[in-house]
Amino acid sequence: MKNILLRLTRIFFVACVCAVLVISQGFPAMAANSANNQGEDALKDVQKKSEDVLRTPPRSLDQSKADAPSGLNLVQGDADKEQMKRPENSTSTSVEEQIDEGLKKAFGR
Repeated sequence: MKNILLRLTRIFFVACVCAVLVISQGFPAMAANSANNQGEDALKDVQKKSEDVLRTPPRSLDQSKADAPSGLNLVQGDADKEQMKRPENSTSTSVEEQIDEGLKKAFGR
């Protein structure tokens, strides 16, 4: 009786593990966010500008200099400039600060 109960428990456990594996591999899209096309619009504009630049003859140095101050680069312009990570808008601690805090905790200072 004990042997049969142990065997049934193992079969049940294996069945549960197999079910979890099938569900996790079979339905990964369920975990995805439905609003996954937010950045697509800005990239389409960048791609359109890139294709326009490729169709035109090479720019002169003066034309390139005139466009340079308008953004991050000639093609992208100011697209997503405010979303870039910079020290001014980052709230994380640096590696040096983390090491310093860890050493202070370790040595009790």
